[in-house]
Amino acid sequence: MAALAKQWSSGALDRAEKLRTSIITNGRSLARAASTRSARAPESHLNAPEGEGCLPSRYDAVFPFQRLGIKLVLATRDGRAGVFVHEVVDGVCPPDVLPHDEVLAVDGARVGVVSPDAFDAFVRGVANRARPLTLTLRPGEDRVAAAAAQRRRLARLRSPAALKTYEARERDGRAAYNASMLRANGVGGAEDRAAALLLLRKSAALGVVRAQVALARLYLQGSGGVKKDDDEAFRWFAAAAESRDADALFELGRCHRRGIGCRVDLAAARWCFDAAVS
Repeated sequence: MAALAKQWSSGALDRAEKLRTSIITNGRSLARAASTRSARAPESHLNAPEGEGCLPSRYDAVFPFQRLGIKLVLATRDGRAGVFVHEVVDGVCPPDVLPHDEVLAVDGARVGVVSPDAFDAFVRGVANRARPLTLTLRPGEDRVAAAAAQRRRLARLRSPAALKTYEARERDGRAAYNASMLRANGVGGAEDRAAALLLLRKSAALGVVRAQVALARLYLQGSGGVKKDDDEAFRWFAAAAESRDADALFELGRCHRRGIGCRVDLAAARWCFDAAVS
């Protein structure tokens, strides 16, 4: 390992870290834009007249995050069998993407006929591709109705009833994470940072990667009611990185490079950076 570390210069590690930082920064900028525009989804360029009053036949959507923020299904719609968007996550998925849009290509490669037996492998392949990922999609027939349905769904997910349901699911890590985010932001109920932190800890302990990364960052920064603890930050980043999560791998690489909660290990840092962008 020492020999490998010597081969990987500080400059190479700088470039690897800057590349991943650029991806994350650009992704967060796009997410903020998506969050701002999502409430106006019916006014997007896909719902505006084009030429003779027709929707564009296709459009490209760029997904910068490891988490795509969409659920795909194999279905027949408008007389066509194909891969369609079933649900989208507000603030994560690009704002122009709506339920019922059809996936035509992945990073320029045309999506052919996907059999039911091969669909799960297709979805895993899409999820595991390097970011940013570009999907080419065909707009669904009624985007205004789809956008309205999406807003109704989002309202349900952020309602007091949803918060109560999430908090009642004792062994459901994802529900605990959702409840934590709602409590932290005062959505669906009163803002309660202490309760949010307890729920986040519970979610992380149940193996939810997003919760593990979020908790590690709180320990790293000493924020959100958590005392700064580099050892705990490293432990949670390492736990999340076991799932090959890109953000966790990048943060773990920074820990190895800078000796945060561990000894400096340039070889391990380079491996994490490479894995994060691959």
